[in-house]
Amino acid sequence: MEAIPNLSVSYLFSRAWERMRSHLGPTVAVFFVYVIATNLTSTVIRDDGGFDFFAKVIEFVVRGPMTVGALWFGLNLVRGEEANIGALFEGFRKFGTSFLVYLVYVLAICIGFVLLIIPGIIAAIGFGPSLLLVMDEDLTVGDHLRKAWDMTRGYKGQLFVVGMAALGVNILGFLALGVGIFFTGALTLVVEALVYEELKAAYDQS
Repeated sequence: MEAIPNLSVSYLFSRAWERMRSHLGPTVAVFFVYVIATNLTSTVIRDDGGFDFFAKVIEFVVRGPMTVGALWFGLNLVRGEEANIGALFEGFRKFGTSFLVYLVYVLAICIGFVLLIIPGIIAAIGFGPSLLLVMDEDLTVGDHLRKAWDMTRGYKGQLFVVGMAALGVNILGFLALGVGIFFTGALTLVVEALVYEELKAAYDQS
């Protein structure tokens, strides 16, 4: 019998909250540090009032490994393994792969959005698991992306619904004086890790 991942919105968010609840402080702290670290250079302004190009390059280069690390923290939490803020920097252990997978991921989304938006959404959904595969398995950049696409095959519609639910939750968090986004963002980080775990378990059993 083919294994089927549980991608129910109610299941994912309730289970993610269950895992996050006992590690609320560290999870919110990880998301907070991630947001600050990956947007820090956005505040660097040149004397003429423009953004510093090199600062933006650094920001992009750092964002790949940091995103991988943040998701790795979430996956450790989901799996009941040791989850501490140090996981946020684990992506730098595989810096080259983290950066390249993130770069291709972003480029695929950008090209997709240029091609009338929908392909960009499909790319974001289809290649999403590649960022977690970087830490979870030793593969080439291309194999990370191919496996991510295979893992999401047949589930992209359900994953789109989950993504819209996460967007709605984060909008509510932002409306809560802006501070709530750190809580809702942390929650959706765990949801993303849980989605990966569901997809991977089903893929490995198929």
